[in-house]
Amino acid sequence: MEFRIVRRRCLLLLAGIVLISAYPALASETQKSRNVLDYSLHVVLLSFRPGAGLEACRSYGRGTAGGNATVGHWVNDGNRSFGVTVECKMKSHRFWATVRIEPGESDTLTEAKVHELDLSEFRPQMIDMARDDDGRVYRLNLIPSVEVVAEAPKRFLARDQQLEHWSFPNCPIIFNDERYLGRISCSHGELAWLDIPGTALVEFSLLPFVGSEPWGVLLDGTIAISHPDGASVEINGVTNGVHQENLKGGPYQVWVRWKPPTHSLKEHQELVKTQVETLRKQIEAGDISLPAATVERLERTADSDGICLMSNGVRELQADERVPEVD
Repeated sequence: MEFRIVRRRCLLLLAGIVLISAYPALASETQKSRNVLDYSLHVVLLSFRPGAGLEACRSYGRGTAGGNATVGHWVNDGNRSFGVTVECKMKSHRFWATVRIEPGESDTLTEAKVHELDLSEFRPQMIDMARDDDGRVYRLNLIPSVEVVAEAPKRFLARDQQLEHWSFPNCPIIFNDERYLGRISCSHGELAWLDIPGTALVEFSLLPFVGSEPWGVLLDGTIAISHPDGASVEINGVTNGVHQENLKGGPYQVWVRWKPPTHSLKEHQELVKTQVETLRKQIEAGDISLPAATVERLERTADSDGICLMSNGVRELQADERVPEVD
């Protein structure tokens, strides 16, 4: 009996030695680089008239979406006013893209459509979204690609996810619960801004900054900002971080700096009128070519007393704008 006990102890000891000696090899194996596939989709939005030459081509934006990301653009040309959103996803080991075409309120010509595309064989895809009476074609070009990247395990750092960075993939903006101002399409900035003539320059961030107040909330991809005087701004479809995903776990506080607008409504109208006059002169001189509907729309904007959006964007907070974070 005693011999058996000693033998068993010896076997256990030997097993322990083998396990300990194997551990450094196992650790070194996990530290080696591994090859991963980095999928991406290059998106180009344009229009042209067949046979009219390059001078008839117009570009509405381009961008690149990763394997699980979204990119959005907006077409505002003549009677056309529609958004295009491209959402990429990896599903069942396949590379898919969902293309959504959504006409704006004033666009009665463009048809809302959804396209599901399997890009796993990396063939360039082309979607003709609309066609004008003069033959102008509105086209979306999609060019998928994949790159083999050697990745070594790295330390996880929460700051690398940049969850405080806004992304607005063609997001609608509503003022005072009823007024549609337009859409915002931009990404990767800690501070976003909306310049509304005659109303306010609204700046907002998930990080507190100089002069900001806790007047906003982010919940399930919707930013809701309420000024003490009763004015409100709502933006839907917002994403965050380097992967441009819906930020879960809210509601989160949004810090707002409500400043005087860059221009009064009257000043904005005068600027638009000046722009229209300049465009008409360039058209008459043959320097540019624009649909008559585009100029007419600008003229209506100049004559309108309604709230409108002059400009928008995102940027990083400057060093002198940052304030210490408090848990």
